[in-house]
Amino acid sequence: MVVKNNNYCVVYISSATQLYSDIELQKLFEHSLVHNKINGVTGVLVYADGSVLQLLEGTEEVIKNLYHKISIDNRHNGLITLFEDTLPERCFNDWRMVCKPKDAALFSTFAAYNNPTQFSAVLETHPENSDAMILLKSFYSNNILRNFSAV
Repeated sequence: MVVKNNNYCVVYISSATQLYSDIELQKLFEHSLVHNKINGVTGVLVYADGSVLQLLEGTEEVIKNLYHKISIDNRHNGLITLFEDTLPERCFNDWRMVCKPKDAALFSTFAAYNNPTQFSAVLETHPENSDAMILLKSFYSNNILRNFSAV
């Protein structure tokens, strides 16, 4: 009998080939939200002025297939895998996106969207008990919070 590991995790960073408008981010968000829910993928995508960090969690097969699709997606440049391993437990119960849109109202109807203030509160409840969370918190602090407080 094959036992599926539901706590497989990949964390990557990349640069978007172009800066995304709020409408483009909304479309990406809607598509990803549906796809990830259907496939049992949890985690977070953080987008900051063309820089991307995504933490993906799920079964090893699903995450490896999804990551392969991401790796050949022409919307990414310089994709770098920062972490790939099995976690004792998932970091997140759902999938969410964090960004700083110019028009936050476009995202206000999505429960899975977090503005920087909301996501800061979420991160405070997550201990740094894995390299994946340490990477996420570092990227978030250096790319979202620094720029958000400057606005």
